[in-house]
Amino acid sequence: MKNLLAMASILLIWSCQPQPNIQAETEALKKTAEDYNASVTAKQFDVVKTFYSPSARIMPPEEATIQGTEAVSSWITGFASVKNFKATFSSPEISVDSRGDNGYSVSSASLSYEDDKGNKVSENMRDFHTWSKQDDGSWKIDVDIWNGAESNGTSIEGTYEYLPPLKGLGVVRGGKCIFLYGQSNGKGPMVGQAGNYFMSGDTVKSTYTHSTNPKEIGTSFQWKVKSWSGDTVTYVVMDNKGAVNGGGKAIRVGN
Repeated sequence: MKNLLAMASILLIWSCQPQPNIQAETEALKKTAEDYNASVTAKQFDVVKTFYSPSARIMPPEEATIQGTEAVSSWITGFASVKNFKATFSSPEISVDSRGDNGYSVSSASLSYEDDKGNKVSENMRDFHTWSKQDDGSWKIDVDIWNGAESNGTSIEGTYEYLPPLKGLGVVRGGKCIFLYGQSNGKGPMVGQAGNYFMSGDTVKSTYTHSTNPKEIGTSFQWKVKSWSGDTVTYVVMDNKGAVNGGGKAIRVGN
């Protein structure tokens, strides 16, 4: 009987607690996420910094995590020096948990800017934030993470075997790439290269960190999928300005 009375008391206390209005919290978080996107688009980076919680973490692809108010503030301020920075966002997708104090937002983003060599760089990505409701009722970002958006919906990751006029293997996985190839007719030496890559829309941007040709180390190139036929991919290779200077075919032989 005592246990029943205790349980009834707990249920009574719980029922008397104000219940969260999930619809209202969802609308509030959506408005906050939209304001964040608008501040980035307007390049108001001093305002952008205010959307992050004191313990926020920013997790850029292929970079160390930025954490803490000072580190986050400094990292965001750095965007002010990026030449011709432009950003647009889709309307954010929002979800709030049943308690009404945690949620997430997902937006599609398109960015463009000039690199150190004056080349225009364009990127399409998925921007994901986790948010928590603060004591004052505002929503702040706890985790900011993003990755490239592949436009055709087919992952490029895998192990590939080159088809004539080339022969060899290529591995593209988890931001790392390794290529070993040569002419299928046996003329000329085999070439070995390895490095990092990231997606920019439907374009893969790779930078060599190792190469059988030392002069290639630190250089970059771009390539994109032209078409798929089963596991066979037809691709084009481009220079840093996007001009096509090669291409070929390869078959995916493993994931």
